[in-house]
Amino acid sequence: MLNRDDTFYVGYIKRTHGQSSELELVLDVDNPSSYLSKKSFLLDLNKQLVPFFVEYIRQTPNTFIIKFLNTDSSSQIPLLIGAEVYLPLSELPVLKGKKKFYFHEIIGFSVIDKRLGNLGNVKEVMDHLKQPVMVISTGEKEILIPIIDEFLIEVNRDTKEILVNTPEGLIGIYLE
Repeated sequence: MLNRDDTFYVGYIKRTHGQSSELELVLDVDNPSSYLSKKSFLLDLNKQLVPFFVEYIRQTPNTFIIKFLNTDSSSQIPLLIGAEVYLPLSELPVLKGKKKFYFHEIIGFSVIDKRLGNLGNVKEVMDHLKQPVMVISTGEKEILIPIIDEFLIEVNRDTKEILVNTPEGLIGIYLE
């Protein structure tokens, strides 16, 4: 069975579409049309990730319409409304570029400031804020660095390091 930590969120089932067993799928991803060819999705039903196989999926101007195999029963469809939709991490598109990364993949990376040197390791990424923030564990204290292009220089997956150039004074706030 797939563990939630081995998946990523792609969206949710909003409502039924028309009179059939079609559903509206809201995708919360960078390139929604790249998900049109998916053959299956994992739906969170009662805290369990359940695989559903796609009969067809199509894009309309405002949303995606999806029909799952073997979901013709009118009693089944209401149970899917509001379900969060996931895919295995192995299906994440590969990111290219020095500043592109997925939040989950930088946990444990060392953060090196251009002026101050090694700050510590990424403990977590808080992405529920208006601006995502790296939480860096440095001994007894934590440092918060906003994830913005102006601060990021490079993410090196090979060395598991993130090179940053933070403004003067930002790091000192946390270390005093």
